[in-house]
Amino acid sequence: MATDKFKEGITERFKVLVGLLIRSGLAKNNTEVGVLMNQPPQAISKMLMGERIITLEQIATLSRNTGINSNWLLKGEGSVFIEESDTKDDIITVISRAIIDGRVPTLEGEQMIAELVKLRNLLQEKQEEINGLQGKVMTLMESQKKA
Repeated sequence: MATDKFKEGITERFKVLVGLLIRSGLAKNNTEVGVLMNQPPQAISKMLMGERIITLEQIATLSRNTGINSNWLLKGEGSVFIEESDTKDDIITVISRAIIDGRVPTLEGEQMIAELVKLRNLLQEKQEEINGLQGKVMTLMESQKKA
């Protein structure tokens, strides 16, 4: 039997998650969150009010459909969404699935993907700059030790 502390924690994290799903566009409302979980709207309402906790099967379905980190939802550990290093399903894949499933309009999804690609390229460039600067700092530090 789940403890009250566990039930309260998972309910609070579920509330946060529903808000994130709606703000991110993965769902428009609580009813669409239910669709992502294969659950009726009444079940979502009961989960949000703490009258019922989400099951492992529902968590697995939600994770598959949205990329949420089930470990975060269950225990509050890690990030809310599965990180790219944790799976091959990165955010672009998640958005692509959402477009295919009709949860995100095609044009809007394509714009998000294009922006993500630009940001990833910029991030890679900046990381290369950082690596170059770190190399220069190491060289300077070594020359200071010799002096």
